[in-house]
Amino acid sequence: MNKIEKQIDKALQEYENFAPYPQHNMDWITDRIDWAWKWRKISKQLMESFCDRAIKIIEGGIYE
Repeated sequence: MNKIEKQIDKALQEYENFAPYPQHNMDWITDRIDWAWKWRKISKQLMESFCDRAIKIIEGGIYE
């Protein structure tokens, strides 16, 4: 995994693991996924995986 992939994955894991004070908010995460895909820093498969995880977090009401 490259640095950008690790940042996004870590941020998503904080929400998935119910961290009391996540380092980044969901706006940052979704913007970062969008940016990384736009500039091809992540693969399409990874972008879809990150998006699916973000959607589950948002739909599940896990974030603030």
